Amino acid sequence: MYSYSILIYFTVILSAYGTIPFKWSDCSTDKSSQAIQVTSITASPVPLLAPGPLHLTFSAKVLKPVPVFQLSFEMKRHGFLGTRIHIPCVGGIGSCVFDGCSFVDSLLNSTRTSAQSIAHQALQMIESANATLKCPIPVESIDVKSYTINVPDLGPIAHVIGDGDYTVIVKTKVPGTNAPLGCLSLDISLGKQCTGLFCGIGRKRK
Repeated sequence: MYSYSILIYFTVILSAYGTIPFKWSDCSTDKSSQAIQVTSITASPVPLLAPGPLHLTFSAKVLKPVPVFQLSFEMKRHGFLGTRIHIPCVGGIGSCVFDGCSFVDSLLNSTRTSAQSIAHQALQMIESANATLKCPIPVESIDVKSYTINVPDLGPIAHVIGDGDYTVIVKTKVPGTNAPLGCLSLDISLGKQCTGLFCGIGRKRK
């Protein structure tokens, strides 16, 4: 459930405007306490248009049992001269904190049909990988190979964040103590499909 909670959020973020060139890395600093490890993420096509298909391959490992967990997202936009601009939590997008065990259910019960659609498809993806759907999460390996999510029209979500380059840090913690369980860093480029004369100007990653 942890890995798919991240994956659903990741899908919403990447779908916001339609391009998905990105880099990822494991940013866990204390390997002795790490319980969750993402080992690979790939996504295509580039660019992705919403609505449109998102093809995902995703692998992760749960290294030790996780009874409950908290998901913390820190999102920053790349600005001029290497600056980073904090993106606050707006409508569940941005630098938000969630209860990890109930994150998918909250999307399924959302009033936004786009969130419901992505959550339903992600749950089908979970079932296809024979992974755990509910907390507590046992030790297991999770492998999703070439799964397609049909991203719907996201409506107002697409205007929460703007065209540009972003770094998103996803941390998993033990609720109450904030003991780290895992960390994932994503460098994501978001933008509308570009067809004009000046496409690409000002979009260099800092």
